Amino acid sequence: MADTPNTTATLAGYYKKVYGDKLDQVIPASSVLYDEVEFEEAKKIGDSYNFPVLLTLENGFTVNGVSGAVVTLQDASAAVSKEASIQGVELIGRTQMSYIAASRAASEGPAAFGRAWGQALMNLRVSHMKRMELMLLYGQLGLGVVASRSTDALTISDASWSPATWIGLENAQFEFWTGTSASETEHGLTTGSTLSSVSYSTQVLNFASGGPSGGTPVAAADVIYFIGARNTTTFNECVGLMKIAQNTGSLFGIDAAVYNIWAGNLVSSFGALTMGKLLDAVSQAVDRGLDEKVILGVCPKAYEVLNADLSAQRHFDGSYSREKLENGTQSIMLNGQMGQVEVRVMPFLRRGDAVCFPSSQLKLIGSADVGMGIPGTEGRDIFFHLQTKNAVEARSFSTSRCSAWRLLAWWPSRVSRMHDTEFTQFSS
Repeated sequence: MADTPNTTATLAGYYKKVYGDKLDQVIPASSVLYDEVEFEEAKKIGDSYNFPVLLTLENGFTVNGVSGAVVTLQDASAAVSKEASIQGVELIGRTQMSYIAASRAASEGPAAFGRAWGQALMNLRVSHMKRMELMLLYGQLGLGVVASRSTDALTISDASWSPATWIGLENAQFEFWTGTSASETEHGLTTGSTLSSVSYSTQVLNFASGGPSGGTPVAAADVIYFIGARNTTTFNECVGLMKIAQNTGSLFGIDAAVYNIWAGNLVSSFGALTMGKLLDAVSQAVDRGLDEKVILGVCPKAYEVLNADLSAQRHFDGSYSREKLENGTQSIMLNGQMGQVEVRVMPFLRRGDAVCFPSSQLKLIGSADVGMGIPGTEGRDIFFHLQTKNAVEARSFSTSRCSAWRLLAWWPSRVSRMHDTEFTQFSS
């Protein structure tokens, strides 16, 4: 059979027939934060999303005892409310296929389309979700901190090492900056450095020749970012949960130095990892208004330590069977001071991090959730011809920003980040 001319309309039709909206609903198990937080297409004003934020309570109350006497009432002390202003950031993914392969898939019908495009589209979706989850967690804080450099090989610090972060990122491009403030100096190649391989046992990232060693060579304490995530004056990615949790200054146009309820909680000098210390860290958020169920996110290695500790305390009863022994748990549910504390694995958390947050306090704000294709185009176009290549391209798109939120009251004070290099030792 001769190849028929390939059109993006034909491919889009097959996409809808084979997948419909099912592919847009794929959420990897590693996307814990994205799955827990509701996306909201909030009202947009210009380039920003603005929300009223309640920063103090009404305080004009008069205490009049039991006599019922006529008294002069205390002056009204109105609650303070300010506008928080945020902007959704775009994330666009791309995958390409040659004209000849795409044309043959189109000419042979939906089944051939599924065979040709299925793996590429699924990988694009999963890759987009991973980038989104990393940005929601560590946006504007980077992906890891350099402990040392040997030519173009970088050893990542114990506290900032997250093995799952680097899975599948070979051939991705990265940049290196002196820190995490809005104005820093870029090191290494300014055009981006390509990741060649990862040594998980030694926490070493190997880059293409001339990457970290080029320009101003990368040094200890430099921070790794995806290429384009920031520049010398600002960030192009959203504020992640971990940055919200440790905020002490201006965030979304409101200053935590003026309104303490706008500050997060950072617990450091944690020491050896125990469940008691984690719950004690959660109490800081309780002291500042937390009064509902929370998720306590930990890295995989930390979870196994906590799981083993609880399993060791288990007593066997009448359900014991000598044929089959079941032990351990997939999640740990504890009763905390103000409600349930659900301990969950968050694969992309660093070895030196844990985070406590109530799902209701967070929103994903933006104009478009993660999906295949470009919003605003007819039928949300997915496939595009490349002007200078004999190929057709599929794209994924999202625009969103993670923010602490609750009933139009934004309270980062109910989010806690627990950070300590000693987490990596996981001693008991």
